[in-house]
Amino acid sequence: MAKSTMHRFLELGGPGARGSRDFIRSNASSAMNTGSLGRGLSSRGTGQGGGSPHIDARPAWTTGGGSARRSRSIPAPVSSSACGATTPTSRREGARSMADTELDEHKAQLREAFIAARGYWSPLWDGVLDLDPAYFEAYLRFSEIPWKRGGLSPKVKEFIYIAIDAATTHLFVPGIRIHVQNALKYGASVAEILAVIELTSSMGLRSSELGMEILHEELEAAGIASVPSSVAGDAERQRLKAEFIERHHYWSDGWQRILTADPEFFGTVVKLFAAPFELAVLDRGTMELIQVAIYASVTHLEPVAMRRHIRASIELGVTEQEIAEVLQLASVLGIHSSTISVPILLEEAAAS
Repeated sequence: MAKSTMHRFLELGGPGARGSRDFIRSNASSAMNTGSLGRGLSSRGTGQGGGSPHIDARPAWTTGGGSARRSRSIPAPVSSSACGATTPTSRREGARSMADTELDEHKAQLREAFIAARGYWSPLWDGVLDLDPAYFEAYLRFSEIPWKRGGLSPKVKEFIYIAIDAATTHLFVPGIRIHVQNALKYGASVAEILAVIELTSSMGLRSSELGMEILHEELEAAGIASVPSSVAGDAERQRLKAEFIERHHYWSDGWQRILTADPEFFGTVVKLFAAPFELAVLDRGTMELIQVAIYASVTHLEPVAMRRHIRASIELGVTEQEIAEVLQLASVLGIHSSTISVPILLEEAAAS
């Protein structure tokens, strides 16, 4: 079998590989929108989205049968002295040609299978695929499961990815860009994506809600009485509470504590939290699912809020399958440890 693209890149090493490393860096934040998922949209979040007929691009050996277990051979960096008598010019020419070198057949099949399953390709995946195709395939099979089911439309799936990548606890810029591009490709409007972003930004409000619950518990434990604010009367407090419940369909001890202690601040919370709802471009069920994803994300994992929005989703008629798909979509976030770290590994290995 011919040497892999990245293996040849590693063999180049030293200054001569700088052009190839620049290629990885310069392409790390862009997505190559080749192929399409091609699954029909479900009843949730159909909007203007669509897809072309799905093509199963998986190689024959991945679709069943008793094939032998493949060994995982990880190519090791090779110093330039081990590559024979090569001149700096030839090394630079080899590095420049890296981007145009074909992947071997097995890796090319995996790449096409990813595009068929997920509807795009990004250079972020190049190093992972080339260094450890078995690991890449394991991730592919893991991440494609929610895309094989018909619960959520592709557009809504991309909304989920935007939310978990844009969450304050993650802020994964390459992923935000890729999934905004994909959402637009599936027919999402700018207003819809803006609503997703604004809704994701509201996660910061939990700092006050949860924090005030803890503050008052500790004040009570210390025997200190909390003094209610006199800024607003009871009628104004009741109006703010009613407005919040009408829109969000829940109430909590934390919000009650804030409303009692500082109704002016709570009024700003009501207004800020209302913004994505007032855009009136996403259905309520989709908005609840986005919030499920935010609080289920591994970088946040906030069980109280997660349960709150799962309960609200069920009450709105969202199905078990749809909620399970959201949790599966959110579970892919850990792969960013590889997509960010592997290019660094390749750069440093080539430079050593």
